[in-house]
Amino acid sequence: MNQNEVYDAIIVGSGPAGMASAYQLRGLNVLVLDVGNRPKEIPDFSENLYDLKEKRNLFKELIGESFESLHNIDKHYLSPKLKAPGMSFITEGQDQLSPVSTKEFEGVQSFSFGGLANAWGAGMLRFNEYDLQGFPISYADLKPYYDQLSDIMGISGENDDLSKFFGEDEKFLKPHTLGRLGEDLLSKYNKNKSLFHKNGFYFGKNRLAVLTEKKGNREPLHYDNLEFFKSNIPAIYNPTYTLNELIEGKLIQYRKGYLVESYTQAEGEVKVKAIHLESGNAEIFRTKYLVLAAGCLNSAKIVLRANNAYTESLPLYDNAISYVPFLIPKFIGKPIERSAYSAQLVFVHEDPKTKERINGSFYGLSGPLKSDLLFEFPLSLKANLYASKYLVPALAVFQLFYFDRDHSENCISLGQDFSIKISYKKQMNQSFKIEKKLISILRRFGYFSHSALCKFPAAGNSFHYAGCLPMKASPKEFQVDAQGKLWNSERVFIADSSNFSAFPAKNHSYTIMANAMRISDLLRKRIS
Repeated sequence: MNQNEVYDAIIVGSGPAGMASAYQLRGLNVLVLDVGNRPKEIPDFSENLYDLKEKRNLFKELIGESFESLHNIDKHYLSPKLKAPGMSFITEGQDQLSPVSTKEFEGVQSFSFGGLANAWGAGMLRFNEYDLQGFPISYADLKPYYDQLSDIMGISGENDDLSKFFGEDEKFLKPHTLGRLGEDLLSKYNKNKSLFHKNGFYFGKNRLAVLTEKKGNREPLHYDNLEFFKSNIPAIYNPTYTLNELIEGKLIQYRKGYLVESYTQAEGEVKVKAIHLESGNAEIFRTKYLVLAAGCLNSAKIVLRANNAYTESLPLYDNAISYVPFLIPKFIGKPIERSAYSAQLVFVHEDPKTKERINGSFYGLSGPLKSDLLFEFPLSLKANLYASKYLVPALAVFQLFYFDRDHSENCISLGQDFSIKISYKKQMNQSFKIEKKLISILRRFGYFSHSALCKFPAAGNSFHYAGCLPMKASPKEFQVDAQGKLWNSERVFIADSSNFSAFPAKNHSYTIMANAMRISDLLRKRIS
């Protein structure tokens, strides 16, 4: 490494924000610093899940030699997408690389190449003016970048009743094929719209970065039920696809195995301190501009450490979630759907009086392991295992995402040992009101549940975090301006969701990327 080289820009992180920033700054003298954990190769694991099960024992791939997939039996809740052995690389090393001190927040961090997008649901929902209330930018500022990302990723979907919430996209690929549960619910919604709308519910097809037709060297979705067990399924967009193209085309430089800890500002440049994990040595990288895209928690941590701010508390947003399981008796005993995609439909609830919105998704359960359901039925373990064979085709689950607001009790700070300290005492999903309303309406159509079955995971389980370094028109300490520039610097920019000014219930991945592109576009003009 040339210690005297001064880069045009250094980007920290390779997740959605890191990818979007790198893409927009491509061709300049750009370096991406990343820990960059990669998945282990899983040989012969690319056919349909149920065909593979008939051919051989999949214990190693599905359960794991250390029983990783059984995590939720005796430990805190962990998303099914993070439990599989083939997905363990996503959170590998998080406790050692960035320890968190908290009793109230089950946060997840990723130091993998591609970040948490390796396990994302790939939902791509545009923020509109309603969602951007409190931001110093408008939808018009983001639209060109949403459109650009749509071309890069390929988004399947349909302009329908949800377009008034998510916006229209004339470039949609055809929607992915629904399973029988998705088809059944959508049919009931279409025949009874007045009832659903009166109660504030609007349903439609998912907007997903999932191909339903070939795009470049990426094949369309094969409906193999593998999305819970492996990353890098070509049909499902991953930021690593674009980053690899940039690296191979020598449009950016990428260094794996570096943990960025801090930075210092000097005249005309920023010096970035990173630990080379293999050697344990600290190294200094010089750059004209620094773009932090390390994820909400870690970007905030880097800024706090760079400013020796051990007594500062920064705000923290989290999309609280709830799960509502349903049994649809007419599907009991039906053959399991061997070719399916778990995410079926998406919906919005808009309160008829307050106009507050929450978002949600409707999932079939053909993909997750039966072990995820073993303790959900009121039977013995053996009986539950037997019953699941007949009940799984008739089971579905709604996942609801709630907006978050400023609460002084919800904050992040830096410990003297450089750990992340999180206090999170106020969640937005505690009333059961919307869950009860959903249960009541769907009961009319043969979908059965009960509020006692609803699950409200602890804060942090959404993996949607934001707002530690919010954008403001006139930024104060530990805030950024509308260009993403940190309050006390002309050379440090925040590109990930830590710069969000508010946190609506809507999936935020699309907006993270669009906003990172916008910020990096403005930065490119500074560099030029």
